[in-house]
Amino acid sequence: MIKTTLLSLSTLLLFAACGGDGGSDKPAAGGGGDTGGGAAAGEHMDGGDHGSATVTETLTVDGKKIVVHQFEKVEAGKDVPVSCEFSSAEERTLTVRAWIGTEDGKGSRKERLAREGDKDLHGHVQIPDPIPDGSKLWLSFEGDGEPVTHGFAYH
Repeated sequence: MIKTTLLSLSTLLLFAACGGDGGSDKPAAGGGGDTGGGAAAGEHMDGGDHGSATVTETLTVDGKKIVVHQFEKVEAGKDVPVSCEFSSAEERTLTVRAWIGTEDGKGSRKERLAREGDKDLHGHVQIPDPIPDGSKLWLSFEGDGEPVTHGFAYH
């Protein structure tokens, strides 16, 4: 009972910290899950509470086109909002984990991205301090087969 209450409270705090109002059609960030709102294609590009998005990469994983958005600048010891935008809600079937650091993830915290709006997965990736040399933004996609990992430069 206490664990459930604490989990619910922490989810609400994360949801509120990103400016989500629960009834808005704009996506609310954080680990709070699906807002139920209908985020339009590219709606993240206006940034909401995160400022302007940088389209970091367009990927195809398991036949699904995914546009990765990074919000805000990467700074040691902070977090950076990251979203994966799928072509449709039906395409958003993968589990996605993200981290900043080395490919093996040592010294980094992997963040599972949560549902947001109709087509997106979103999360706040913790940045290690210090940031290891050669660090990248890594995304691990888990579907029916073996996990697929992509790494690329962050901003």
